Amino acid sequence: MELDEKGECRRLARALVMSLCDSADSLTRLDSISDSVASKAQVSLSRLRSMQATQIDDMRWAQHLLDQSSGRVVNIQDSMAQIVTMCSQCQLLLNSAYKDIRRVGIARRHLRQVTRLMDLFTSIPERARALEDQVGNEDSALKRVYIQVRQLVRLRDNALRETAKYQSGKDTGAHTRVARHFDSLSVVVAALQKRVWENISDTFYLAEEDPATLIKTLEVIEMEDYEQERNYTGNLFKVTPRRSMMQRTLDVLDEAIGKRFANAFGDDSPDKANNINHILGVGKKLIDDLYFVGSHVVPCYPDRFQVFSFFESRYQKWLYARLLHSTSDVDRMSPSDILDCINWIQDYCEAMESLGVDTKSESSSATLFLQHVPILMQAYLNVVSRTLNEWVQKILLSDWKTEPSQNGQGHWSTSAPQDLFCILNQQLDLAIKRGLRDQPFLDVVLMCFAVLVDYQNLQTDALRSQGFSKPDTFLIAVVNNCEQSVENSEAMRDRCKELFDPELEDMLVEKTDDIIDGFYRVGTSAVCVVAEQMVQCVKEKVLPEMFIPTWLSARDGEYAQKIIATFSDYFADYESWISKDVFFSKLIQESIRLFVIAYCTCLQSCNLSAKKKEFTIKLHCDYDALFEWYTGNTISEFVPVKIAEKQVEHIEKIQHILDCEPGWVPLFFESVFEIYGADRGVALKAFLSMRGDMSSSESTQICDRYREKYQSSTPANPPSDPVPGKKKPLSSILRF
Repeated sequence: MELDEKGECRRLARALVMSLCDSADSLTRLDSISDSVASKAQVSLSRLRSMQATQIDDMRWAQHLLDQSSGRVVNIQDSMAQIVTMCSQCQLLLNSAYKDIRRVGIARRHLRQVTRLMDLFTSIPERARALEDQVGNEDSALKRVYIQVRQLVRLRDNALRETAKYQSGKDTGAHTRVARHFDSLSVVVAALQKRVWENISDTFYLAEEDPATLIKTLEVIEMEDYEQERNYTGNLFKVTPRRSMMQRTLDVLDEAIGKRFANAFGDDSPDKANNINHILGVGKKLIDDLYFVGSHVVPCYPDRFQVFSFFESRYQKWLYARLLHSTSDVDRMSPSDILDCINWIQDYCEAMESLGVDTKSESSSATLFLQHVPILMQAYLNVVSRTLNEWVQKILLSDWKTEPSQNGQGHWSTSAPQDLFCILNQQLDLAIKRGLRDQPFLDVVLMCFAVLVDYQNLQTDALRSQGFSKPDTFLIAVVNNCEQSVENSEAMRDRCKELFDPELEDMLVEKTDDIIDGFYRVGTSAVCVVAEQMVQCVKEKVLPEMFIPTWLSARDGEYAQKIIATFSDYFADYESWISKDVFFSKLIQESIRLFVIAYCTCLQSCNLSAKKKEFTIKLHCDYDALFEWYTGNTISEFVPVKIAEKQVEHIEKIQHILDCEPGWVPLFFESVFEIYGADRGVALKAFLSMRGDMSSSESTQICDRYREKYQSSTPANPPSDPVPGKKKPLSSILRF
């Protein structure tokens, strides 16, 4: 190994020399290289000597430690031998004295227990007084006192049970003395029980001011219930008959709620017992109580008590009984009190829903209260609708006696729409102010709509019976009032829409549309009366001069121009008086319709068959003039041309009846059925006689052929009833 190391060193040295002398130039530095190598060799030699000296010192110290350890090991071996000897001796001694030592240990332990029990036994009266003071003065110590009292009671029970074993015959002295020694515990238990039930009675106060005490009280009740479930005979709180602590707690709560109700309602005087405002005021406070129960009391009570349901059922029982008694004679209640009652019921249901009560359940108190709402609502609607109907009749009576006035635009009107919707909006304001929502509020709105329908029926009946005698300015005012009423109805609808959910909102819109249609029908009825007045003027002033010899000799279309001039004057005035184009359009159409009927009726009674040719020429000229005017730009702005043509063409068809072949007469006459009503057969016979080219037998044959059709057919366009349905006798309502 040493030779190998030397050879390796030589090889490395040779390699180093070769690396340093690898060129001719390096030979010049040979001396310096030699000195450097020699210096490094000297340093390496010094290091080797130092390392050698260090290793020698370490070896010397190790030798010294070995010398010391050898002596100590010998000493340890000697000690172990002594220990083994002593253990053997102890083992022998223990084998002979173990039973005595065990007896001494047991006796010592028993003595310690007896000493502790004796100390506890002798200190019981003092501890009982201390616990009694804690019960009376420290609410926070309630649970701690209960636990200590429970321990003392068990000690008492054990002591009495043990002393009972050693009594002989009738000698009960020791047993009696022990029982008497524990008498102070009964006082503590009574004080503890009293404090527990007082805390339960003061649930509202403690839940807000000292919830920790209430929780500890309930923990005591839970522990006592647990002891009862274990059938432990030493229960602290004796209840006769035997009941669970939870049930006893609920009984105490029930008594506390009864006192709370008695204090809230005050004395049972008849004035307060039947005063709905007093009852509802108390009801609002009790709703606040339920909110307090949900937020403060429920977190303190165990879930199994279901304390909120307990409070809610008791409150519902008391409140419903009071409310039912105060509303037993609902027909005598004022509308304001009824609304307050309904509003309170709605608030109660919303409160219960916000507190997590299933208000949809049939057994919930909210459902019970809501079942009473329709009765209250119907009574309110009956009272208010009677009052509103009286007001509506007064408004209508006053309106028919009032002269209309013109506004800045020249439109005639009266104050009826403002008066009518003022009283209706007052009812809505009252319902909103009293907090009615959903179906009850919709019932109020529908009642207002029913009042509007009655008003429309009264107005229509009045127009039919006595409208013709009223001046046209008043009738135009009625038309404009209808337009104003339509706007008021839409405003009422928009105002109420925000208070309904989508389903009720759709019903509201549908009912409002019916009311709007009703006002348009009333306006149409007024327009029809105005049209009758216009046509009556034409019938009195112009038509008597037509279909007589002077008419044949007059200028072509002269009388037609008089008719046109009369209508144009009326239309010019009415266009500026009527605020709604749809009513003005209806006025034009109805006027021309009635005029055509009057024209044809008057034509039917003329006796100009001898001058048939001149007669038909004049008839054609009248038709051309009326057609040109009625389909011209002035009228077509309001009446479509097709409608105008259809109305005026009846005059042309009568001309065709007089000129056509006999076989075509029934066909032309069939198209003018609607203007002759029940006298179709008479009219046909009259026109056939006016032809002059048909014998009496031929006329009779044509009439007989179509008699069944003429007599059984109804008019193609019968006059529509503006307000269908049963009408009230106007004489029993209005006195004009």
